Amino acid sequence: QLPESFAESTGSAEVVTDGGFENWTTSTDLTDWSERANVSTAQESTDKLSGSYSCKLTGGGDIGSSGNNWLRQSGVVFNANKKYRLSGRVKRFSGSTDTLQFGASYYKIIEFNGTTFFTSTSHATQLPFIGEVTSKDLGNGWYSFEVDFTTTVSNTFNLAVTGSTDPYLIDDVSLVQ
Repeated sequence: QLPESFAESTGSAEVVTDGGFENWTTSTDLTDWSERANVSTAQESTDKLSGSYSCKLTGGGDIGSSGNNWLRQSGVVFNANKKYRLSGRVKRFSGSTDTLQFGASYYKIIEFNGTTFFTSTSHATQLPFIGEVTSKDLGNGWYSFEVDFTTTVSNTFNLAVTGSTDPYLIDDVSLVQ
């Protein structure tokens, strides 16, 4: 449930299409998301939290870099000076040392290191936060997260894994404006 002040200021409209990662053209090609350079996705049917699939995201790079190394939600753009709530569920594979990042092109919002979510310190003046990141251990390595923020930039919604070999599972991603 959204706090009244957040709901009143945003209208509570979901802007992500297929945040549950259920729509695939092939087992490695999401229908509503675009894989950029050095990123691979795969359908995961056995380790998921809801629906039929989660998304196994491997590779990429730092969202803050200029390498376009991310998974991009097709057609979803942050609008400047608007409030958003980003939430989802993630799992890091055992032995992974890379972090998972959520953000806009070249602007990190939050990162996850396998057990802890934290707000990014880079470009912090560009993406001011309304509240802290809240998270919960859901068991079996899965974690949920939620963060409210505003942005002064208009840019595309992205996910990335730093490094190139350590995968994450992602499910139930939501971005509410």
